[in-house]
Amino acid sequence: MEPDALAAGFEKLAHVDSAGALDLLPLLLTRQDLTPAVQSRLQRAAALGAAYDHDPRALSAFQDLAADAVDVQVEGMAGACGVVDRRLRQGAHLARTNARKSGHAASWRYWRARATAATAGDEAATPLDKEIADLRDYYGYLAATRLQSSYHLNARPSPDDRKAQAALAAETGLIRAHELFDCDMADEAVAEWNAALAGAEPKSKVQAAHLAARWGWHFETIAMLAQAAEWDDVRLRYRARIRNAVATPARSRAYPPTGFLRHSAGESVSQGRSIARRCAWSHAMLPATAVAVARRWHLPLPRRESCSMRSVAVPLGAAYLRELLNRFTGQLVPALAAYNAGPTPVARWLPPNRRMPMFGTENIPYAETRGYVQHITEHIVAFAYVSDAEPPRLRCTDAGCRAGDSA
Repeated sequence: MEPDALAAGFEKLAHVDSAGALDLLPLLLTRQDLTPAVQSRLQRAAALGAAYDHDPRALSAFQDLAADAVDVQVEGMAGACGVVDRRLRQGAHLARTNARKSGHAASWRYWRARATAATAGDEAATPLDKEIADLRDYYGYLAATRLQSSYHLNARPSPDDRKAQAALAAETGLIRAHELFDCDMADEAVAEWNAALAGAEPKSKVQAAHLAARWGWHFETIAMLAQAAEWDDVRLRYRARIRNAVATPARSRAYPPTGFLRHSAGESVSQGRSIARRCAWSHAMLPATAVAVARRWHLPLPRRESCSMRSVAVPLGAAYLRELLNRFTGQLVPALAAYNAGPTPVARWLPPNRRMPMFGTENIPYAETRGYVQHITEHIVAFAYVSDAEPPRLRCTDAGCRAGDSA
C-alpha cells in the first residue's frame, strides 16, 4: 500500500478504533518505505484518537511526537489530557515543544500555562496566563477567567463617513441591491451588492459595512468588515439589529433563562449559520429537526418560504438549544456542540463521568464543531459588550461548566 494511502486509512482507523490504532502503530513504524513525515502523521493520528477516547496511553503518545507533528490541535489535546488526568509530569517537555513553534497562537500558550500549573503550581502559571489574558480570543477569555480579571474586547470604532456612504448608495448597482433587499430577494440582492463592490478598496468596504448596517443588512455588514480586515469595530459587528431580533423570543418559555444563554442562542441561530439565507441552521438543525422542535414547542411549523425569517428561525433555534441544555444537564459546551454536530456524536465524545469542562472543547474531534463552540463563546462576550453589560462568565470546574451570568 502506498504510504499516503496507508496514512489516510490509519487516520480513519484512529477515529473509529483508537485502541486498535495504538496497538497497530509500532508494527507500521517498522516499515522501511515510510518517510519521517508519514511516520509523524501516523503517530499524530494515534495520539489524537487515544485522547478523544480518554485512553490513558494518550499522554505518552503525545510525548513521543516529533516537534514537526505538533500543531494547535495537538497542543490543545495534549494539554487537556495532562490537566484533566492530573498526570502531566513533563510540563517542561510540552513547553520546549511549544517554544519550537514559529507562531504564537493563544491556544498553545494557554495550554503551556496549564501544563505549568499542573507541574509547578498556579503561581508559576500566572505570568503565562497574563501573556494572553488581554486578547479578544477564546483562550484569552479562559486565561482572564483563571486570573479573575476583566475580559478585554480591544474595541475601536471604524471611520463612519456619511458622505462616502451616500456616494456608495447612489451607485446603480447598490441602488438595485437595496431595492432587492427591501423586497426580500436576498440572493439577488447579494449578487448585485458583490458585483458593485468587487473591486472596492478596503476603506470603501468599511463604509459599505456602515451603509449595510443602516439598511439593517447585518450579514453584508459582517462580510464587508471581514473583507476589509476590520475586526476591532466590535459594536458595528454586533449591531443592535441582532439584539432586537432575539429580544422577543427571549420572553418566551422556550428561550434559555439566563443572559449568558440568551446571547448564545441568538448567536447560534443568527450569526453562526446565516439562517436568513437558507434553512440549514446547522448540521443538526435540519428541516426535519426544525419541524419536530416546532411541534414540541407549539411553534408555527417552518416552511421553505418562511424558514429564512428571523421571526421563525430564532424561536426554533432557541427552543432547540433549550432542549439540548436539558439533555446535557445544563452544560453549555456540549449543548452548543450538539447544536452544530448533533447530540449523538456529542454523547460519544463526553468523558465517562458525562461532564465536559470548558477545556473539553479540545475533546471535540470535529474541527468545525470545535471552532464553532469556541467562536460562539467569543460572540457571547461581544454581545454582552455591545449591550453595555458585564461580559458573562462560566462557572468552570473540573466537573464541568454551567451557564451563569457571573463567575
